[in-house]
Amino acid sequence: VGVAGDIGAETEALLMENGVNSLPFTPQVIQCLPVISPQNSWKVTDSELSKRRDLRSSRIFSIDPPTARDLDDALSYRDMGDGTIEIGVHIADVSHFVLPGTALDAEARDRATTVYLVQKAIPMLPGVLCEDLCSLNPGVDRYAFSAIWRLSSETGDIVEEWFGKSVINSCTKLSYDLAQTMIDGKIVDNWNGADRVSSTLGPYGKHTVAEIAQDVVGLHKLAMTMRRIRFERGALSLDGIKLTFQLDTDGTPIGTCQYAIKDSNRLVEEYMLLANMQVAKKIASGFPHHALLRKHPSPHQRRMRQFMEFCTDVGYGEIDGSSSKSLNASIKEARARGTLIAKEPPLTSTTTPATETSSSSSSSAKQLTKKTTQKQRPASDLPVLEADAASFEYVDQAIRLMSTRSMQLAKYFC
Repeated sequence: VGVAGDIGAETEALLMENGVNSLPFTPQVIQCLPVISPQNSWKVTDSELSKRRDLRSSRIFSIDPPTARDLDDALSYRDMGDGTIEIGVHIADVSHFVLPGTALDAEARDRATTVYLVQKAIPMLPGVLCEDLCSLNPGVDRYAFSAIWRLSSETGDIVEEWFGKSVINSCTKLSYDLAQTMIDGKIVDNWNGADRVSSTLGPYGKHTVAEIAQDVVGLHKLAMTMRRIRFERGALSLDGIKLTFQLDTDGTPIGTCQYAIKDSNRLVEEYMLLANMQVAKKIASGFPHHALLRKHPSPHQRRMRQFMEFCTDVGYGEIDGSSSKSLNASIKEARARGTLIAKEPPLTSTTTPATETSSSSSSSAKQLTKKTTQKQRPASDLPVLEADAASFEYVDQAIRLMSTRSMQLAKYFC
């Protein structure tokens, strides 16, 4: 396919090795697409509008990576003034354009998904759909599936729920960084606090930057409440390390760094998770014999034991893997304990015996207090975290990666 070492040839070989179809779409597939041009632009039809909920006047916006071109989801927020918040999750209605039994449908089934590489993406659908008509771009009408809830502002509990087809008109495209500046209070009533200001930000329609910023702050506040309660009920979070790449003008990777997860990422994640769970419940109740659902099985027991033993051996702490709630809590506690050790390395000389802790003190606090009163020991006798406090960050990253190894792949079932 080309010369070894050439990024084009290496990319093509990678795609072929994994059975990814990167060929141009056939004429039969192209014939299934709407014909649009500067003289024949696509428009919402009156007949289709009559079948959908018209949300074009609602303040709806997307939050995505700055380079995203296929905007497939958007959010809306409205304080109802009675202790409830109306939240909307709006997903691009691809099914309107991909009709069953067509060449386009067969091609989409064969490709299954859009494949993302470092420097490019191999689309499941032609660009006129994935980057235009099925992308919730700001300032244009788009068909969507919407899930709208009224949630308690105190607990996030669902008071009312609606699912259906809609027509929306996004008022702006926010990046995660831009949404974060709103959460941090750096953007209040104009775009001046943004690192990058683009004319495409708008906002479109009759909406203002101040209203959008208030919505983002409101979405964040409620999302953090929902997230806290979800973890209190036993949710498990194993944050893996995600890399981002720097590219040169030719699209060749020239550097990499760790992708920082912000509250704006967690905001979107929380509402997408809510939509996922509630839609699954709706489908399961409406089509109990046909619903295709997904679940996460219990961890692999042998690997979980190995993970727990490893944590003890490196001085990370004792891990309780009896449930998702206890696993999450013990990893969180061990990380906090390790951070404390890294910031304040244990004393290596004899100190005055510490005052006895109260009965309500945690066992980890007692353990730390006991360690600071011991006599100097050779570094080789110390647990890993004590022997080299600066290495905690690397051990912590290894722990987070290893914790996922005991987890089994999600299973789909009917």
